[in-house]
Amino acid sequence: MAFNIGNQNAGTINNVDGDQHVHGGQHTTARIHQDLRLGRDALADLRSAFDAAPVARQDPVAQREVDRIDEALSGAEPDRAAATSALERLTRRLTSLGALSAAGAALIAPISALAEWLGPVAASVVALLPL
Repeated sequence: MAFNIGNQNAGTINNVDGDQHVHGGQHTTARIHQDLRLGRDALADLRSAFDAAPVARQDPVAQREVDRIDEALSGAEPDRAAATSALERLTRRLTSLGALSAAGAALIAPISALAEWLGPVAASVVALLPL
């Protein structure tokens, strides 16, 4: 029997001729550099929008939350839960300062994009954003 397999892209691929018996499971660790780059790009967009919004930029509490998001995403493995917590606190703070109303889509779009990249764990952030 001959295999004619095109490109494959996965953490673990088993192409066998005959029976395969796996004992103890199969485990794969994959680092997806493109995914990390997308998250860091989303953070860069948020930081740019934040720096352009005077009310936000001048608030030390909000600035600290942006820095916490940066810390959570700076390692080889991003801490999505920590980033989400900081993003939620930032969103609440910006709302209370009136910065989201004042800046509108300029801040809402990057917050939304970062929350989308963070995934389901950040659904609470999306719920805080004005429609």
